[in-house]
Amino acid sequence: MGGVGGYASVLPEHVARGTYTYMLLSDPPDHTRLGKLVTSAFTRRRIEKLAPGIEATTARLRRAER
Repeated sequence: MGGVGGYASVLPEHVARGTYTYMLLSDPPDHTRLGKLVTSAFTRRRIEKLAPGIEATTARLRRAER
C-alpha cells in the first residue's frame, strides 16, 4: 500500500501509520482499490435493509442523551 495521503500526512507518525488503510484518508490508487472492494456492500437495496436498524439505534442513543 502507498503512503498516507491528505491530512494524515501531517499527523504524528505513530497515528498516521494506522490511518493509511482508512479508505476516506487514502489517495489514489489505494482509495480506488479500497472503494472497489466495498462498492457491492453499499447498494441501494443493502442500505435500505440497514435503515431500520440504524434508525432504531439512533432513536435509542437520542433517548439516552436526555
